[in-house]
This record gives sequence, C-alpha cells and structure tokens, in this order.
Amino acid sequence: MRLLRSRFAGLWLFASFFVVTCCLLRVALLVRSFSLADTRPLALVGAFAFGLFFDLLTCAWVMLPLALVVVLAPNRFLAGRIGRRLCLTLFGLGVFFVLYDVATEWFYWAEFPSSRFNLFAIDYLRDFRTVLADIWQTYPVILISGGLVAAAVLIVLPFARTVLASCQIPLRTGQRLVFLAVYLAALGLAVPFALKQTLTDTSDNWTNKNLAKNGSLSFVTALCNRDVLYGEDLYLARDHTHVMDRLRELLKTSNSRYVSEDPDNLTRKIDNGPNRVKHNVILVVVESLSADYLGVFGNPRGLTPNLDELAGQGILLTQLYACGTRTIRGLEALNLCLPPVPGRALGKRAGANAFFSAEGLFRDMGYRTLFFYGGKGTFDNMDAFLCRGGFELIDNRKFQPGEIHFGNAWGACDGDVYSRVLRECDATHQAGRKFFAMIMTLSNHRPYTYPQEIDIPSGQGAFGAVKYTDFAIGSFLREAREKPWFDDTIFVITADHCARRFIRRDTSPTKYHIPGIIYAPKIIPPRRYEALCSQSDLMPTVLGLLDASYTSKFFGRDILRDPANRAFIGTELDLCLLVGNHQVVLSPGHEVQMLAMEPNGTETPIEIDPDEVDMAISYYQGAGYLLKNHLYGAK
Repeated sequence: MRLLRSRFAGLWLFASFFVVTCCLLRVALLVRSFSLADTRPLALVGAFAFGLFFDLLTCAWVMLPLALVVVLAPNRFLAGRIGRRLCLTLFGLGVFFVLYDVATEWFYWAEFPSSRFNLFAIDYLRDFRTVLADIWQTYPVILISGGLVAAAVLIVLPFARTVLASCQIPLRTGQRLVFLAVYLAALGLAVPFALKQTLTDTSDNWTNKNLAKNGSLSFVTALCNRDVLYGEDLYLARDHTHVMDRLRELLKTSNSRYVSEDPDNLTRKIDNGPNRVKHNVILVVVESLSADYLGVFGNPRGLTPNLDELAGQGILLTQLYACGTRTIRGLEALNLCLPPVPGRALGKRAGANAFFSAEGLFRDMGYRTLFFYGGKGTFDNMDAFLCRGGFELIDNRKFQPGEIHFGNAWGACDGDVYSRVLRECDATHQAGRKFFAMIMTLSNHRPYTYPQEIDIPSGQGAFGAVKYTDFAIGSFLREAREKPWFDDTIFVITADHCARRFIRRDTSPTKYHIPGIIYAPKIIPPRRYEALCSQSDLMPTVLGLLDASYTSKFFGRDILRDPANRAFIGTELDLCLLVGNHQVVLSPGHEVQMLAMEPNGTETPIEIDPDEVDMAISYYQGAGYLLKNHLYGAK
C-alpha cells in the first residue's frame, strides 16, 4: 500500500491497530454481557457503527505525540538514529497503552457491570493507593502486566522495520500543512463529544450504549461532567416559581411549618412536642449489602441469620432504596437527607463540609458525634465531607497497636471496628454524654477477605463476606446488650448501596433495594413498614423517634409519621423518582421516560404521567437550585 511506503506509515499502522483492537474489545464485551444487550441486528449495527466513529475520534488524540513527531520533526532529525528510535518508542508506547486500556476496561466492565469508564474511575484516581492495593490483592497484577509488555513487544516487532523506514522518507512543507489541517479538524471534532455526555448516549439499552462508547473518551467525558447540577440546559425544567411552590407542598408534613413565606426558603420547624428524649443512636452502614442477600427478603442461603432475627425484633423497612451506587452517595443521602445530584457526589466537591446535616443537628443537641471506618478516612473524601463538618473521625490511623487483628487492602475488618465502637461508646457514656455514632463497614468488599469466623473460607467471594458481615453485627450486638447504655440506644442498620450486578438498565430499582432495620427493643415495638422510602428518610425518621423538635432543610421526612411513598435514585447523570409502582427517569438532553414496575421484576415503558413527572422535576430541579445558590448550608 502507498501509505505504508510514506512518512505516515507509522501513523497508519497505529490507527489500524487501535481501531481493530477496540472493535475486538467491543465484541468481547458484547459476548460477556450478551443476555443484557439489545441483540436485534439494527441495534448491534448501530452500537458498532457509533463505536467505530468514537474510536476514530479517540485515536486522533491517543496518537498525538507520535503524530507531532512525524509531522513536525525536521527530515534530517527524524531520519537520524535518535529520531527513528524516538518514533519507534512512541509507537511501542502507544501499542502498550492500547493493550493496557483493553485489559483495564475488561476488568472494569466486570466490576461495574456493562460500564465503560465513568465517574467511578475518576473517583478511584483520588484514592489510587487504596485501590491499587485492592487490585494487587484481587488480581495477578505481575502476570497481567508482564503479559501486556510481552504482547506489546510481539505486536511492535513485525512493524518495526516499516516504522523505521518511514522516518527516512522526507516530507514537504505542503504535505505537513495539509496533514495538520485535517488532523487538527479531527482533534477538534472530538472535543464536543468529550465535553457533553449526551453526545455519546446512542441507545436506551444500557449495555448497547456503553458498547458504542470508547473507554478513553468516556473517561474524559466523565472528568468534564463531574460537577454538573440539575439545570434547564441539560434536563427538562419547569418555571422556577412553580417548582419551588410545588416543592413546598411536597416537603410539608403534619408536624412542620415554614419559617418564611419566601418560596426559595424551604427551612421548616419540625415540632415533635416538648418532651424530647435523648437516646443514643448507632447507625451501621454496611458495605454493598443488597436486600436480596437477607433471608427475610427471600434469600435461601442462610447468609444473614443475625440480621434476619433483628428484622423480626425491630422496624423492618421492606421498600427502602439507596440513592446511588457508591459509598459516598450513601453517606451523602444519610447525612444530608437530599436526593442525589448528577455528576460527582456533593461530598467530593468544594465546600463538602458546609451543608446542613443530620450530624450537625445531633451535635447541636449536645451529642458526641463519631464516625468509624476501618480504612483511611481520606477514601471517598469521607474525612473532608463528614469529619471536617463535625464528626469525630476514628479510622484505622486512630487505632492503637494490637486493636487490628485482621485487615486487608481496605483496612481493619468489621469485628475490630465494632470493638473500638464499644470502647468509645463506653467512654462517652461514662462521661455522661449521649452519642451519635455512624459506622461504615468494609469487609463486604473485594477481595472479600475476613477472619475465619464462619464456615465459608475467606477470599472466596461475596457470599462469604456477607456472612462474615452478619456474624460481626451479631457479635457486636451481643456485646452491646451487656452495656449499661444498650437499653437507651437506637440501632439503625442499612447499606451504603447494593452489590454491583448485571442489570439491563442502570436505573433498575432492583439495583438499589437495600435493607433497613431500626432496632431498640426497650424503645420501639417491632413492625414491618411496607411503604416506599429512601435513604434520605432514615435520619429524619430517627429524629422523630427521639421526639426531637428542630429546624430542618431536609428533603427526607419522618416516614413513621408521614409516609413518603416515593424514593430517589441517581446514576452519573440519570435521576429517577419511584412513585408507587412507577419510575420517572430524567436524563440529559431533556429526556423523560416512565416505566411501570411489575411484581415479577419486569419494567414496561408507559405513557407519561404529567403530575409524576412534575413531582420528579420539582424535587431534582429544586435541590439543584438550592445547592447552586448555596441555600442548603449549615447556617
């Protein structure tokens, strides 16, 4: 071919390798998630056609260093030993990058089902050391890395002579200018696709949509869209006055009154009577605990005997839904009692510690507020979000020698953390203070290693980790029952989010169903609460059990007094509202979809209900307005 006998031979070879490799990866990912994809011929052709387009745009940026050397280097320099070696080195590094990207995307697709690189990947970069340690314990890193290097060498060797020979072919000024004009146009064409998330959304099917994407381009897109808020430029919006008036109706409860007639001021006085009872509160947030792991929700494996027993002794929330799919999202919903925002979690943004929060209310009531985590509080920005805002952080850096008996890449096991919780609660009680303790567990996370306290060997998968998590909770409560503060304590057990799993739609409610148990045998009679509710409702409900009267900005409510009958769900950019058996999905590009959820788990598109859509827009647009204008502050 003529191109292989030109100065551009190296670029042509690299582009061909890039596109073919990306296509093969797309085929492999399709095979891996075949049951979740829309496999109609036209749908698959569309995914691969769009994929080719995005691959070509991405390729232009990936081979930019090589292109600059080939086109801008003087003929004499490039024909010399240093120039030819530089060109071959850049070609080889590019090949290795592509292979590395393929391997990473393959494992990422398994970890985050049917997903190209997204906001999770951005978040993981901040906690790179912890994540790297987890990867090291989970995968044969040395073997994989060595294999990638060897594969890159084997791929480069057959093309080395052609690449080196192309460096000795002179390039005229006119040829340079024409190439640069075309190449810069290709680079510029990729920019809007990187900046605007909706331009790469090519299908309603989650798997097909991600198959069509290019992982590297998706990474840049996520980076550019990480701090968006709900706005009329992205989402279907309503008149601001209408939204705030509707939101005031939605947030009003039987025991609340607004402190101002200003429609933008949603501050309310919650009146639960004059006789506030200051019970201790311990909130256990279990890592990745899907509701369907529990026997009380039908799991036959016997993984959670302790939680199943507690469910019958306390208030079991049978239709509780997580607001997101990341730990920081769960902590945000539990502490700030807000619906999810698009883009990055609020806990990872500037001013993360300046929001109105449940912790702040407890602190104002004189409680000692503690946040326990077996890892480092820097993970997921938890220290800046929670602890600089008021929580007293006790992470594994605060543990004394000998307190950690078992740990992995993420930190101390649940049992060791619960032991420290008991000691701190004892000390606080002895000092004559009440406490609000939030515990973030981590044993139910890859690499799923834990002390050998159960009959499933450590490191064998999620089922063993769930069973150990349940064992640790049971042991913790058995010890707590012997404490003088136990009868005066409300225990709340829930999850930060569900376990990751393959679901046809990323907003499918089954991906967000989590357990919720409120347990205080001397304070609260057992019951099953069957109405729909959200993570954002948990702490207002606990404050209601304390008969606390307080000033509130929360979107969550005391569901035992005024049932919510709705739940919030959010992905990177899709925002959802569950109402009864309907789901409203608001997406960028002013898109709206409504689905009916059947008892057997199927979801069917239905005709738009204007009132339910208006309700969803009011919640999310209103929350976005408050946050954008700094109206949800601690003061």
